[in-house]
Amino acid sequence: MSLRYDLLPMVDYVKAKRLFWDPESIDLSEDVRQWPELSEELQLGTLRLIAGFYRGEIAVTEDLSPLLFAIRKEGGHLEEEIFLCTQLFEEAKHTEFFDRWLNTVVPGVNLNETAPVGPHYQFVFYEELPRVLHQLHTDQSRRAQLEAVATYHLMVEGVAAEAGYATAYLSLKERGLLPGLVKGFELIQRDEARHIAFGHYLAARIIRDDPDLLPVAKAQMRKLFPHILGLFLFSQLDVIKHCINMYETRLRKVEESLTGAVTPEAAG
Repeated sequence: MSLRYDLLPMVDYVKAKRLFWDPESIDLSEDVRQWPELSEELQLGTLRLIAGFYRGEIAVTEDLSPLLFAIRKEGGHLEEEIFLCTQLFEEAKHTEFFDRWLNTVVPGVNLNETAPVGPHYQFVFYEELPRVLHQLHTDQSRRAQLEAVATYHLMVEGVAAEAGYATAYLSLKERGLLPGLVKGFELIQRDEARHIAFGHYLAARIIRDDPDLLPVAKAQMRKLFPHILGLFLFSQLDVIKHCINMYETRLRKVEESLTGAVTPEAAG
């Protein structure tokens, strides 16, 4: 067989190779210098933010592989398998970045004390995310795959992470703070954009093959949205608005799955 390099998974696989970055190459020396000068309030806010990202990246690194297994068992989608191998590597790399940042800038910090896990975070990352992905070990149906993609790629990455990373990046960059962390946010967002695009691609493929599954994706997204919004409960209004906008965008693109082809441009 011959790979189809025109399909979105291969387009973004090739892009991922070209845009490779290494967490070890990010200079954190200025972050180390600035950290003691930040107010306690800003330090606490930053640590709580990073704790959410760090735990989330660990969760998706640990839980993504069953989707790769399900697509492999279905067969006929090697391009998607290749992309998911790349995504697994990138999620591990994101975990490494936050681990390095914490150990370098705030060595010895206890995140369980500084940033305890709240009920909405618990539900999204430690209950629903593992549920929909681990069920793929025994159920590789398209319905189960779609429920997993709607949870992981479209809601966790496409709404929660998208809103969180974008807001944190702009807030720190505009003030010239923690440039190493800002650089990491920038590079992670670039990776996540490809992951989200793949999620829309896979959801659209499944829904076009079986239009009766469209309500499954929409129901799962609606189930998760109040909890993802709850992650930003004490954030500024513009953050909440951005989260709502991302949710509406993801939902609209899923609804459009039956009416248009998913291209690298359309899916992002």
